[in-house]
Amino acid sequence: MHLLERRTVRLRALLRLCIVLLRISGFSLGSRRLTNGDDKQKLLGSLDHASRFVRLPRLFQWIGISSARYYDWKNSQECGLTDASSCPKSTPGQMTSKELSDMRLMLESEDYRHLSIGSIVRLASRLSKVHACSSTWYRAIQSGNWVRSRKRIYPPKPRVGLRAAKPNEYWHVDTTIVRLVDGSRVYLQAVLDNYSRRILAWQLSEKFDTTITAEILQEAAKALPKNTVPSAVMDSGVENVNTKVNELVSDGTIKRVLAQVDIAQSNSMIEAWWRQLKHQWLFLDELDSATSVRRLVGFYVEQHNTVVPHFAFQGQTPDEMYFGTGANVPATLKQKRDQARAARLAHNRAVTCARCKIENTKPAMVTTEGSPRWFDSTFNSLQSSLWPLSGPPSSRTLFSRMFCSAGGNQFLTRNLTRPETNGTKYLQELFTGGVLSVVQSVASTRAIALFRQHGGIMRMADVVRSGVSRNTLYAMRDAGEVQQLARGLFRLAEMPPLSQTDLVTIAAKSQQAVIYLVSSLSFHELTTQIPHEVWIAVPRNSEPPRFEFPPVRTSRLSDAAYSIGIESHEIDGVIVRVYSPEKTLVDCFARRNEIGLDVALETLRSYVSRGRTNVDLVMEYASKLRVAKTIRPYLEAIL
Repeated sequence: MHLLERRTVRLRALLRLCIVLLRISGFSLGSRRLTNGDDKQKLLGSLDHASRFVRLPRLFQWIGISSARYYDWKNSQECGLTDASSCPKSTPGQMTSKELSDMRLMLESEDYRHLSIGSIVRLASRLSKVHACSSTWYRAIQSGNWVRSRKRIYPPKPRVGLRAAKPNEYWHVDTTIVRLVDGSRVYLQAVLDNYSRRILAWQLSEKFDTTITAEILQEAAKALPKNTVPSAVMDSGVENVNTKVNELVSDGTIKRVLAQVDIAQSNSMIEAWWRQLKHQWLFLDELDSATSVRRLVGFYVEQHNTVVPHFAFQGQTPDEMYFGTGANVPATLKQKRDQARAARLAHNRAVTCARCKIENTKPAMVTTEGSPRWFDSTFNSLQSSLWPLSGPPSSRTLFSRMFCSAGGNQFLTRNLTRPETNGTKYLQELFTGGVLSVVQSVASTRAIALFRQHGGIMRMADVVRSGVSRNTLYAMRDAGEVQQLARGLFRLAEMPPLSQTDLVTIAAKSQQAVIYLVSSLSFHELTTQIPHEVWIAVPRNSEPPRFEFPPVRTSRLSDAAYSIGIESHEIDGVIVRVYSPEKTLVDCFARRNEIGLDVALETLRSYVSRGRTNVDLVMEYASKLRVAKTIRPYLEAIL
């Protein structure tokens, strides 16, 4: 009887633990649908068995299922418990399996890929295959995740904007309008250096004056070195193509380059700066007069040039890049980060609680020579005392990690367990004789070869799964052989620099992440905005990836919204999944309350101005995302 009571208590404890785990994890069958009939059958069998000891209502309460749902499953067992949307007998108006099969065959057929969905609906009716309305077709396409074979092929376009190799090689000139609170306008013109992002000259006027462009160009040219003629990138507006500017071109002060006319690139760099100026500063203040706008612009230009570090320059300001005075800034910042990390580790390791004090007061375990515990303590003490004093502590840590990960523990243990071996003396000879230098390089050589086989970028989980330990990876990072792009993501240091570091990092770490909204707009060059975080989309039921860097904004989408319009682009040897321009355009209207209607309209204008529009595909995506009525008037107005 005593044994039975102990077993009962043990089972009750396990049951209590399971219930607590279910509650704290948030799992509930009330918010999850079991689509597999076998899963339903297993759950029903378990409930029937448990109902002999516990009442059914209590079981329903524990697992989070309603009684109606339970009895509905019980009554449908004779139908095989499949995940049909509804019983054909109870809803006889639904499409038959043959009709659904014919619909899918026509939709995915190569013979009909030149037809829109609306035309396929009518053609299927005329061919007497399927007689159904358009809404039924769209509903079946969305629920079945059918994808048409309509991949379009375009000539490649430049993915990287205009980039200068030195200061004053390219200038960007543009005009923007700022509205005051009374509805009036002021006109702001500026000259921006492409290499340093420095504002060279600017001017604000209450009236649109075509001579101001020449004035600010002359002001910017005053600081030019001798025999330097910059190429001024501008649009073909009347303020840029006039007599005054023509004189500057004729006398050799500048070379005029019309964006997207003389070159394929746009004038997006200064347009992105306009957005920063307005949304990060001007729109935060009361714009009641031209004087106040001039004062605010002057403050922001001074801060932008001299104070604000630029992310693309690793912390240097535009002035430091323009005058070449900040070459040591990245190394200084890295040194300070390392010092802060060391101080952080020392502080956290020194923090103790009551439990730590109790653990420290426990008597030390007696170790015998040759045992694993003796080996660990002796190894640590010897590597600290016998390592050259000039070497940094990080080198000792690197050596320890390399040695242990390469199997040095097992090698020494075999020799230390011999009766004739003096353990401490044997270790001293190895340390002082340099024999362990061979062991140090074995693991790193193997890991480097593994990285090269995978294109130079690997996740930690894949590296460990291939037989390389975490200690080896961390040691290689400390030695500068690999770079840690993000948490759990590493890259060989010998690889060339990444062109799209943020996108490659996200794609390499998360296979489900798709570049979304503003980041997708920037990738397809459909906006002048510069995203301060990477927008990604993941399935609704998946766990969102966690990134310490870059900053990520994650959106969970339904299966229908997530799976459509995905393109794959190879960047630096990594496949990056990005939503197509058509899907991104529809997403902007679907999330217009989140990103702003002005961004959606700007995207629509940029998409149409490219000259490669696919209105049918846009409306198809809009119908799936239920924004067809919203986007149609804007399409009709622009087209």
